[in-house]
Amino acid sequence: MIHRVSPHVLAEVRSCGMRGWARHVMGYTSIGDSIKASAGSAYHAGAAVFLDPALTETGPERRTRALAALHAVYDPVWDACPADKLDEGYTPGNLHRLFDRWMEMHPPSAVEWQEVLAVETAFVSRRWLVKKSMNPFDVELEELPSPVSHVIATAGMLADQDVVELIVRPDAIVIDKAGMIRYVDTKTTGWRVKDPNWLRALKLSFQTQLYADAIVQKYGERAMYGGWINACEIKKLPGSNPTVRLKNDGTPAKVAPCPLHKRPYADCGVEHMESVMLECLSDPDSVQWALALAKMAATTFVKLQRQHQEFAPKGVELTDEAWKAYPLKNIPVDGIANEKCRFCPAGEWCDAGRVIGALPSTMRYDPWPVEEGMREHAA
Repeated sequence: MIHRVSPHVLAEVRSCGMRGWARHVMGYTSIGDSIKASAGSAYHAGAAVFLDPALTETGPERRTRALAALHAVYDPVWDACPADKLDEGYTPGNLHRLFDRWMEMHPPSAVEWQEVLAVETAFVSRRWLVKKSMNPFDVELEELPSPVSHVIATAGMLADQDVVELIVRPDAIVIDKAGMIRYVDTKTTGWRVKDPNWLRALKLSFQTQLYADAIVQKYGERAMYGGWINACEIKKLPGSNPTVRLKNDGTPAKVAPCPLHKRPYADCGVEHMESVMLECLSDPDSVQWALALAKMAATTFVKLQRQHQEFAPKGVELTDEAWKAYPLKNIPVDGIANEKCRFCPAGEWCDAGRVIGALPSTMRYDPWPVEEGMREHAA
């Protein structure tokens, strides 16, 4: 069996086993987390089109195509969610304005690199063999040759064994102005992207280390341990939902100008969009620490998947009766010790007592796919 993981999957499993199980074994998340993840996917889709070297469109035509890709991913998800319960910053119209402004601010002449090699193409950067054991929950991983730098001659030999594949999907793989290959990845957040503490945490994060490793694994001496994170702040822009305020006599009220730009919000709304192209450089030692943590998280993930296959065969109805034997107590709840419960999409379910039958009522079924190859988006 192939267990496919990504830096995102491993980070969530590492933060809390219960969160990783709910999200990446069961496929459930909160409505808010689902819409935020979809906004991130939409940004990725739009950025891939905007940066794609294979497209012939330029200028406004390329921006129009990129926006169409964003809406093709995002709008169906938004339409299926109870929008009245969601942040106004995540409306399709507001997301459109944010991304269009980002493209306006990043023409080819203003980016940090000289050439784009590929966009939105996922590949396996590391492989671990799950050693055989009499106890299916006694999991130990063994490093296998890198699949991106070697021909895997042992594929047939591994057919009856479990293998973990670490898959990364950068927004773009680029050649910098010194001729070295790096990654570019988009990060959307509701946090302030110019907060120096947040930026520092992003530079040191698990994901940036694993992306740096992946690029070196794939391109060898042509690559460097580093890349750029395209951090984009998702917030409601002034003028996204224009309304006319009326005085008591029914006449339009005077609108105060923007204190920052000294003119009406309708004229400067998109200028409130915030983004940072953050350079993230790493080194072999930091990457090795991240890989050690990744291996530990992958071990936990395999245990969670094996337990699920043992106690919930495919097709079993999700009811309390059918799941009485499911050993939830065996799933680690690390979040209670590292303060991850505050932002966890499974928090409401845990607070409800972790009753298996309550998953559909407290969360939304929205599996997180991890797969190889170039993702295709309608545009």
